[in-house]
This record gives sequence, C-alpha cells and structure tokens, in this order.
Amino acid sequence: DEVGQKLPQIRYHKIGGADSLVFEAFGGANATEKFKAMALDVHHALVYRILGNAEIPLSVYVVKKNGDGFSQTAKPLIAPHKYWGRLVGKYGSNVILRTSQPGNNYGLVAVDAFTGKTRVIVPAEKDLVLIQAQQISYRLVLQYFDKELNNKIRVTDIEGKILTEFTPTEVGLPGRGSFSLLTGTEQSLQADFTFSSATSATETLRFDSKTNKITLLKRFIISPCIV
Repeated sequence: DEVGQKLPQIRYHKIGGADSLVFEAFGGANATEKFKAMALDVHHALVYRILGNAEIPLSVYVVKKNGDGFSQTAKPLIAPHKYWGRLVGKYGSNVILRTSQPGNNYGLVAVDAFTGKTRVIVPAEKDLVLIQAQQISYRLVLQYFDKELNNKIRVTDIEGKILTEFTPTEVGLPGRGSFSLLTGTEQSLQADFTFSSATSATETLRFDSKTNKITLLKRFIISPCIV
C-alpha cells in the first residue's frame, strides 16, 4: 500500500472496523521495496522485507498489537541492513534467518522475537555456500554449493542438528546443476522440487519430513496415440 510519502505500508483490516497501520517503511525505503507480514502470536506480527529471489540486506521487525490496531513502533530483530539474507521460518517465539552474520558463506541464526537473543543454529561452512534454506514442517532443508559447484542438500531439525544429507549423484543425476525451491511450507509434511542441469532432463524430487528422505519421482511417459 503506497500512500502518503509513497513508502510501503502494511495495514490491518478488522472485519466491520477501520484499517489500522501496522508498519510503514523508513530509513531510505522507497516505493519499489516490498514487505510481508505474518502472525507471531495473537499479539505480535512479524514484518520482513522482500525483493523477489534476490539477496537483500535483511530488514525484519516485530510489531505489537495494541487494542484494535498495532503499535507503530516496529522493533528490529537485527540491525537493519547490516547483514544480507532472508527469512526462513519460525517456531514458537524464534525467527529463523539465513544470513551472512555467521560468515560470508551464510548460515542460520534463530532470534527470539521477544528477548532479541540471537543464536547461531547452522554455522557458515568453509567449503560450502548456503544458497537456499527453507522450513518444511519442523525440518530445515538447506541447499549448498561446494567450490566445484556441486550440489548438496542437508536436512536438519529445527535447531540445526544434521539429520541427513543428499547429493543428486545418489539417484543417478549429475552433481552440477540447480535445485528449485521446495513447494512446501512449515505446515507441509512433504514438499516437491526439481533438479535441472545442462546434461540431463529436469527431474522432480520429493522430500518427506517424517522420514527425512529425498526420493526421485518417476516420470510418466505418455505414448503417442495412433489413430
């Protein structure tokens, strides 16, 4: 919602009531910047900046509900624009961020939305770059590149403990290529994604959060109809 000074806003609409301002960007923001919001609990909202799939300086805030509206004082979870990365997910009062804070190759931190306490749950790796991180149910699915641009997926629990690892070569695919983002969210039990490379057809894989396994889905070949 771009009004007033043409800064991005998020508003709360109460059914049968008037809109109230939840968040308005500040500090050099402009109308091209976008923000999203999600509920932390019945009294707090989490607001975070997005820019497509691009890497951006992190801007993540907590806003407290106040009566029928929200306090207009947004509390930053981390120093705004100091680190690069994106929001991964949340559990309880913890907000999980993929960020350059643990190191230039990226890792994950968990920030308590109410106390501000920050913990590194997945350290940055020396020889692996963390390019994507997603929360699927109570699992974290981490996509890495090594120095030779080979792919690796690491599945951890919600606190960053490694549960399993997967490489495309395990199912007969090339090591080099690219994974898509997974289709699921923190509410999903399964999530599908694809792998593509210059030397093979695009294949679809499935992650199961109950078994922590990644499997290659069979392709259905439709025979031509002869009339």
